[in-house]
Amino acid sequence: DILTKRAKMKPFRDWKIRSKLIISTLFLALVPMAVASMLSLDRFMESLKGAYESDLEHIVANIQAMCKAQQELLQNKLTADLKIAHHIFYQHGKQVPISTARLIEMEIEDQFTKAKSKARFPLWVMGGRPLIEDHTIVDRVQELLGGTCTIFQRIDGDRLLRISTNVLRDNGTRAIGTYLPPSSDVTKSILRKETYRGRAFVVNAWYITAYEPILNARGEVIGALYVGIPEQSALSLKTAIKS
Repeated sequence: DILTKRAKMKPFRDWKIRSKLIISTLFLALVPMAVASMLSLDRFMESLKGAYESDLEHIVANIQAMCKAQQELLQNKLTADLKIAHHIFYQHGKQVPISTARLIEMEIEDQFTKAKSKARFPLWVMGGRPLIEDHTIVDRVQELLGGTCTIFQRIDGDRLLRISTNVLRDNGTRAIGTYLPPSSDVTKSILRKETYRGRAFVVNAWYITAYEPILNARGEVIGALYVGIPEQSALSLKTAIKS
């Protein structure tokens, strides 16, 4: 029946004038309305896009401010922590006793490239105990302050070797024998006898850190003392950002 009706429909040129006028009038009325609707929709979408982009900019600015405030708080804490670690480290004297008669030979590892090599260096002794076998100082700092603590010894090639630390490897062992290469920003600051404060990669993660040089009686850099807090430790901040 539908096919029969369609077959019987007259072409437009055979329609009555009245029908043609009605159709033409409707067409002329609907086309501008459709165009206006499309333009209005485009303007609405542009406005909506502008609104959510502006909202996202505000959200990002707020998150950035939160992160900056958090980092400033942690950095201020670490400045105070480093002073306490300094006091604990030098409680047995202002100079580090170095036993040049006893050399330690061990396999060491670049913390960035993971390249391994052999190294020989003199033994440091604090409180009558070899530092490379004793973690009393760094663990005492952690017990009092939280965070992590490391004692570095400068070895051949201007490398800073971890000889006592509570920073852990992925397998849960202390990162003894890992070192900072001379290309590290931290190493460069220490060798200039400057305290380094800021973000740094530590063994396997990013930390907010503070490092100070350890000097001998002649004022030469022989190592470094470090305190740090994992950058991802602020759970409340992570929750707020996710929200």
